Amino acid sequence: MGALMALVVQWWRLWQEVETFKPKLTLRIWRKLGSSFSPVNEVSNELKLVQVVDSEEMERDSLLEKMEHADNPSLREMLHQYLQGRQYLIVLDDLPKRIRLQSILGALPYEDKKSRLVFTSHTTSANVRIMDHEVYDMEFLDSKKSWKLFLQTINRGNKLGGEYNFPKELEKQGREMLTKYCCGLPLAIKEVGKQLAKKRCLGSEWEELLQQPIDLGTTLEKLDPFYHKLDEEVKPCFLQMAFYKENITMREEKMEQIWSAKGGEGSAHREDFRLKNLPDGIGTLIELRYLGLRNNHIQELPDWLGRLKKLEVLDIAQNFMMEVPDIIWEMRSLRHLYLSHVICRKPLKIDALQNLETLTYISVDNWTYGLSGLKMLYRLRKLGIEEMNGNTDVSKLFASLTQLRNLKNLILKGFRFRSMPCLDKLGILQNLQTLKLDGLLARLPNSFPSNLESLKLVNSCLEEDPMPLLEKLPKLKHLKLRNAYTGQEMVIVYEYIPSLEVMCIEELWNLRNVRVENGLALSLKQLEIKNCPNLETLPESIRYVGGLKMVTTKIIATKIRRSGISSNMRVVDINP
Repeated sequence: MGALMALVVQWWRLWQEVETFKPKLTLRIWRKLGSSFSPVNEVSNELKLVQVVDSEEMERDSLLEKMEHADNPSLREMLHQYLQGRQYLIVLDDLPKRIRLQSILGALPYEDKKSRLVFTSHTTSANVRIMDHEVYDMEFLDSKKSWKLFLQTINRGNKLGGEYNFPKELEKQGREMLTKYCCGLPLAIKEVGKQLAKKRCLGSEWEELLQQPIDLGTTLEKLDPFYHKLDEEVKPCFLQMAFYKENITMREEKMEQIWSAKGGEGSAHREDFRLKNLPDGIGTLIELRYLGLRNNHIQELPDWLGRLKKLEVLDIAQNFMMEVPDIIWEMRSLRHLYLSHVICRKPLKIDALQNLETLTYISVDNWTYGLSGLKMLYRLRKLGIEEMNGNTDVSKLFASLTQLRNLKNLILKGFRFRSMPCLDKLGILQNLQTLKLDGLLARLPNSFPSNLESLKLVNSCLEEDPMPLLEKLPKLKHLKLRNAYTGQEMVIVYEYIPSLEVMCIEELWNLRNVRVENGLALSLKQLEIKNCPNLETLPESIRYVGGLKMVTTKIIATKIRRSGISSNMRVVDINP
């Protein structure tokens, strides 16, 4: 829940300043709000009370009577006059989501720069965002800050102290425990620290404590009120998480699709269960919207699955060599279909699914020769085609793709370790914004779609530096190269790709040197470097790119820090 907290004005700055001008403050109010809060009535009443107490004895009765009969505009004007020239600190704690703040903001003068108005909220309210103030979003703690808080908590709670403090040699196990149980949530970190400190005082050894389960019941009780503050339509989405394994990593688009299926009420999940056969009972769930069967051992999809006429998402990917009968076309409500390496005795009649928005993956032969009504797939936005090789009829493939007017995201995958065909006609797909090429390439296509914003080259193993051609993509914002280049040097001319914001280079095993010529990557916000063991350093000019975030492994981060290049960069280490 900490990530949802929005604080208008940064807290630590505020409280440092308060100590400086506290003697000069003539008005200090801290008001706990909550869902029943009415800014006109409650805060005005608070300020009215202060104003009355501050008045002369003879004026109080008449002032109270005047305020009781004042309408809201008059009351705001009176409060404005009262606060004029005063230094005040007003804290409105726990701001509700749906609330109009204009009524109180209009009563507060802002001439005095040392006066402060602070809002705290558990939601990122539009009211908070539109105000002309600093907004501080509370994020989960990173590994370094989590460990610091843990040590502070556990050593403070361990009354034995000294040699009984948490031993440094167990730091690795301790960090792993925090990652497993706490995920950067301060409330959970402190709870774990307190529990371990208490058990240590009772005589347990640290090694034993780290192997014992942690009870976060107290933390969950403290978080319970936040659940009840969620919107009613969001609560089922939150409860849906109980279906999944602990600490599971989930694709963002999958989450969106599950939640769109009535908050998961119309969902069935049998993913990662190593199933070989589907329970017959699933066929009776005629209201089912989402069926996830990814990463199992299912050998054949049953015919009765075609009865699920309302199914919107079917995910049967990563069931290697699953046989799929001629039933997919019967699921006319399908919007998202995920397959991979399936066996079809008849071509899948995908063109019958007019509501389809996502299709990954379909074999290139099934797509090219098995479909005739591609123009009916006018909603298709994301398409993945697999099993491409040197014999693929690229001309016919690209001609079919031009019929998909709303296609924005395309993935082309090669067939195992065979080379992909020449893709020179790729540039005719002018509507594409996102492209991923996964497979061996003798060379890059001589042209790319001019509107391309995101490009991933995976397992391309190019012998020539891909950057000279990629620099001809003026709208490119995200670039990922994973096992895409076998050379030792890469030359980047950032002035030719002025929009590039995120660049990721991964598994470029031979790369030793990256050169930047003719300008700086002024638009670059994030640079990721993973598994490039021979890369020694980065170009000197990178240090002058303001606000650059680097995500890399500890080994590479250490090399870069030693070179001095990271002085103006925020370096985030990842394992290993």
